[in-house]
Amino acid sequence: MKICLFNSLSLYDVDKRSAISLGSFGMMWSGLFLQNLVLFFVSGGILAASLMFSADAKEFFRRISFYLKLIVTKLGALNNGSLKVSVGTNNAIINFTRPILKKKLVTSIQNKLNSKLETDIRTAGRAANPRILAMQGMAYMFVAILVVVPIAIFLGIFVNLMFFLMLIIPPMLMFYPKIKLKSASSERRTAIDDEMAFFTMYASVMQTVGKSFYMSILEIVGKEIFPAIETESKMLDRNIRLFGMDPITALNSHGMTHPNLHFRNLLLGYASISKSGGDLGQFMERKSDEFFADTRFKFSMYAKQAEIIGESMLILLNILPVLLMTSSFLMAGESVQMIMSISFVVVPVITILMIVIVNSFQPKTKNVVKFHVFSVLFGGVAALIALAMGQPYWLILALATSIAAIFNQIATAHQFREISMLESALPDFFRDVTEYRKIGIAIPNALIRIVNQRSYNSYFDSLLSEIATNLSLGNNLTKILESTVIRSWLGRASFFVLGKIAESGGGTPEILEQITNFSGKIKETKKEMIGGLQIFSYMAYASPLLMIWSASGMKDVMAKLGPGMQELMQNGMHEMTISPEFLEVVNLLMIICSLCMGLIMSKLTHFTMKHTLTIGISSTIAMISVFAAPYMPSFIK
Repeated sequence: MKICLFNSLSLYDVDKRSAISLGSFGMMWSGLFLQNLVLFFVSGGILAASLMFSADAKEFFRRISFYLKLIVTKLGALNNGSLKVSVGTNNAIINFTRPILKKKLVTSIQNKLNSKLETDIRTAGRAANPRILAMQGMAYMFVAILVVVPIAIFLGIFVNLMFFLMLIIPPMLMFYPKIKLKSASSERRTAIDDEMAFFTMYASVMQTVGKSFYMSILEIVGKEIFPAIETESKMLDRNIRLFGMDPITALNSHGMTHPNLHFRNLLLGYASISKSGGDLGQFMERKSDEFFADTRFKFSMYAKQAEIIGESMLILLNILPVLLMTSSFLMAGESVQMIMSISFVVVPVITILMIVIVNSFQPKTKNVVKFHVFSVLFGGVAALIALAMGQPYWLILALATSIAAIFNQIATAHQFREISMLESALPDFFRDVTEYRKIGIAIPNALIRIVNQRSYNSYFDSLLSEIATNLSLGNNLTKILESTVIRSWLGRASFFVLGKIAESGGGTPEILEQITNFSGKIKETKKEMIGGLQIFSYMAYASPLLMIWSASGMKDVMAKLGPGMQELMQNGMHEMTISPEFLEVVNLLMIICSLCMGLIMSKLTHFTMKHTLTIGISSTIAMISVFAAPYMPSFIK
């Protein structure tokens, strides 16, 4: 029995009534989270009406009234002698559920949540009232009980038992504020790590000229060099201005609750040495050395971990799909849904998980690269044209992604070129500046001499020439660097420290040597990493050829063995007929796997998915491979 793609996909069709129910259910939840009561109740009414039309009305009202009476009875059994607390809030959900929130049992639960949320608020660095957050969680839970529980029971009884899983939504909403604070705390802990080395070096330079750590951290606000530390600076300034703390007490208090261990030790150590009268300049230089060593180690470890991710990518997105695809030829008709599930669910989920894993241990570059939004428009236009021409879906997807990726790469190539050329010239440049500094030449004069005597590369030479021209006109180096567009974060941070050294007159040649060694180590590590991942890039490009060759070979094998195998099969088994629809689904799987491998390789090697060259090449090769399949050598003669 032939199973066509259209027939196999008929299971996904839904009638208008189900679509209205699903749409109103989604709008109802949108109204809940947007705190729009009108949207919430209107969509809830539409949902109730659509459900009544799909079931027996009397039975529906009987069951709903039963559960509502049960809820009211349970709530009425709560002790009415609760502690009355007046909390100022404009949250509509809290105001709606306030009579329930005043119950003694509910209040006791809120008090327990308060004590846990207080610590989370401090570590997250958010200005929030723990009592209001606890009330929000409880309010969302009670509204969800009133809405979700009846719907879950109704759908679980009349539609499918799987809808009973919706009953876990109310308790999850109660802990939503805590989950949100935990996420903010984790983001605060990780975001500051990559900025610590250069910021501590800058603070140590300022310390040598008599500027305290507190003054140094205030001066970076608005510079957009250290965005995570800027946030910490604003918190410290708030504690001093609003709460009347002195700078050392504010640093100590801030460090006690900070989730990042390195930054916490820096603040607490600085406060302790300041109170004891120790050498703060030496302490900051020692911390700067420590953080630069940690950052270099992180880059070295990433180079090794990236190869493991590359191997996992080939196994999960190349070898595994090939095995599943070749085995699906034995039951081609029944395998359509399986392949589509793999294409639209399994492969994207694997890709997202791998990108999240890479992002978790990958050093953050903070480079300024603007994605060209018109590339998406060009890809969409190409997809619409192909769709209007009646082309298969795999071709539409491959054509749209390849055109969008290649166009974006052409538009952003100069940005990546500037970043690469600047970072490659930094070690030699700072080595030259260090040598001039050792013989007593000021940094502005050293820059002018370097422009006249040394050449690095075209972009870096033009950048230095612009800076030297402004210096010759008597402008301040720090002001010049602030007005200069530098896309590389490593370059911005390095020049920022250089400008502060020139402006303050502090710092030592050893500090410049730190930048020289660090930028040189990063350059070597990136070069080794790209070299190690090059083989995975080539294999990702070759994956479409392997997939299409395997599919073409299995097609030939089944064509040869199909009649003979059919005689050996038991009665009632389906025919092993390979329909064109099945082959199109196989092609779609291959295109999606190629696209996902391109995304992962872009993230691994270029630290961003805005570099779309790998994506464009993978999609183009996959598209060409499908057209070249009839001309590939067969498994059998």
